[in-house]
Amino acid sequence: MLLTTCGSIKASANYSPAQVLSTYNFNFYYTGTTAFLAERTDSMHEDITVVKISNRGNAIIRRFVCSDSMIRRIKISLGYFDNIQRFIEATRGDPLLGCAEKYNGLRIRRLPHWNAAIVALAQQNNSFIPSWRSLARLIANYSDIQRLLGRDIYVLYDPARMLCKLTGYRGFFYGPDTCIKRYEMMDKLPLVKRDIEKQIKELREITGLGYRANTLLVLAYSFASGLVDTSSPDKFYYSLRQVKGFGHYSARLSTLLAYGRFRFPPLDRWTIRLASYAYGIPAKADSVEEEFMRRFGSDAGLAVFFLTVMLDADRFPIALSRVKEGKICPLKENGLSPLTLWKHDLVNGGKRK
Repeated sequence: MLLTTCGSIKASANYSPAQVLSTYNFNFYYTGTTAFLAERTDSMHEDITVVKISNRGNAIIRRFVCSDSMIRRIKISLGYFDNIQRFIEATRGDPLLGCAEKYNGLRIRRLPHWNAAIVALAQQNNSFIPSWRSLARLIANYSDIQRLLGRDIYVLYDPARMLCKLTGYRGFFYGPDTCIKRYEMMDKLPLVKRDIEKQIKELREITGLGYRANTLLVLAYSFASGLVDTSSPDKFYYSLRQVKGFGHYSARLSTLLAYGRFRFPPLDRWTIRLASYAYGIPAKADSVEEEFMRRFGSDAGLAVFFLTVMLDADRFPIALSRVKEGKICPLKENGLSPLTLWKHDLVNGGKRK
């Protein structure tokens, strides 16, 4: 089958496909001119959309099969319908986000629920570079590979496949029920428990996820067994909160990435401490959330996303120094940052098994 041009998204003064696709993206999904949107239609089939950025900055959507509903879904995933002008107006003169207006073409890409939760997991108690390096190596080693336009496109294992991998299931065919039972019986079956421990150790060595590797196992089980409810933003958030090792921050970030739910800010220590200094408020989550809601209203979650981009997700001492000096626009053209992540190979050193 040949790729077919299905439609396009026009760039404008208030929307930039290039900014959307290049931010927080990997070099195996974005080249600077071409993006690959990879996800699963089910456990055995992958779906890949190719988005080409034209000389004028427009996005040309190419697929093997086209439909109006699919094009609309892609536009939703790229934040095309998000109106953030109210947020941009609220950031003018802000000591943290006063530079956001220069990036008013940026939006948050929507991710499949499972992918969103894994991105959030990698961020737990972690700084920018280690978290995204771990995530890149996880995707590169725990995915199926499709060859397209001369490139390897990674399509992350679905929760059932991930669970089978992490529970050491060696059958040729796999299904959720078999691997769910292996997980549930691991404390009663020493051989299964040993298999799981071996797989978790290997996962840590390959990705550098550390303790998060154990949480990934629980997360895969929770998705595969239906404990995570993806039918609405509220149900998704509250069901994630029931997953052991998945706290308030991770559940909020997952919901932000999956649904574009901007109202509730995912607050980590980095954001809380920066906001405390910039706004002169206590370094407490409740105080910072209240201040973000006061300043940005229903876009408080979007504000946190923009903050990481504006300050290049720098380590806290560097970010704080920049805020004190008023250097609140992105500075890194080639160094590792949310805007330049795609320019770097973060997989090198994480050997594929």
